Amino acid sequence: MSDSTDVHKRIDIVLNKLAELHADVKVIREASSRRDTACLAHNRRTDELDISLRGNGKQGILVRLNAVEQQDSSKEKFAYLIIGALVTGLFSLGLVLVVKLVS
Repeated sequence: MSDSTDVHKRIDIVLNKLAELHADVKVIREASSRRDTACLAHNRRTDELDISLRGNGKQGILVRLNAVEQQDSSKEKFAYLIIGALVTGLFSLGLVLVVKLVS
């Protein structure tokens, strides 16, 4: 009788350990599922950012940024041209006034 009681106790201990392991496996599976979902959302967001940068057949941010930089460069050149013309005009006007004052 003592031997069968020991065997039953050992079986109960093993079954309890198996139940604990089964619960741990469930927790790990649920965590893995949440992580996979988070990874999918992260990958989707990364793909959206990549498409917006590269354009995916349309003008991407990089192409539009280059266009804006070139436009700004053209405006800057035009501003320097206007400033140069004003400085030249003022210098010429100054020379004319000096010549009139001297003569």
